[in-house]
Amino acid sequence: VDSEQCDTAVIMCGDLNATNFAKLRGLSLALAAITSSTVHPFMWDAQDVPSRATSITSSRNVRIDCVFFQSSKLSLINKAKLPELDEPIPNERHASDHLPLLSRFRFQTELDRDLALARTWFRVMAEAAPSESQPLTTEEQRAAWVIFDWNNEGKLTRSKLRKVAQFLGVQMDTATEERIFEKMVDTDINPGHFAFGGISAKGSRVDFARFSAAYERELHTARNEQLPELIEAFKAFDVNDDGRICADEMYSLLQECSP
Repeated sequence: VDSEQCDTAVIMCGDLNATNFAKLRGLSLALAAITSSTVHPFMWDAQDVPSRATSITSSRNVRIDCVFFQSSKLSLINKAKLPELDEPIPNERHASDHLPLLSRFRFQTELDRDLALARTWFRVMAEAAPSESQPLTTEEQRAAWVIFDWNNEGKLTRSKLRKVAQFLGVQMDTATEERIFEKMVDTDINPGHFAFGGISAKGSRVDFARFSAAYERELHTARNEQLPELIEAFKAFDVNDDGRICADEMYSLLQECSP
């Protein structure tokens, strides 16, 4: 996946012929992690537009059609309400056995995206499902840092950390605040990191270098903790236990998500 493709906002829609979209996404992410493949950011933040059942026939009443959108770049502003049918379709009012899904989106502003990056940093540092978050690049960490260091002091204090959490709507108690801050203070600095103004941690403040290094360390820890789950995921794919995943085994797993 090249950088130009990653910067493009994605909407995916259609008849997936599946009833468990979350499982499909989970299978894709697990397979990417197992094979160390690079995936488009859409896989991490795909959001499903809510709807009722989309296909009602004499043999099924299921939701198999969807509209997924990339929540880090797009905001859902409206959607059409599907009718609640009490008879199979197609009929004289509905020409198809699938109902149409109509949604409206707007592109997020740069501020929207930077706020989302800051929330992702918080989620990883607070150990709140970090493996479900797209890893932040150094450039994205710098964009998030501007939110934390809004007055360009070149330092982050516990007071500023608390204010940013409130601004972002992040629930953070005193113990979590202390734990996050101590992680930054105690982090060894990689010489490759750049610290704004050369300010280092002195018990009550941290610079960008520690802000970034602490995040990378937490991300690495989360990945190590995820290893047993990845092994189990591989075993689920590798039905015949031959140490490889073939097309037939993938097909078998995907069939479980189909109606």
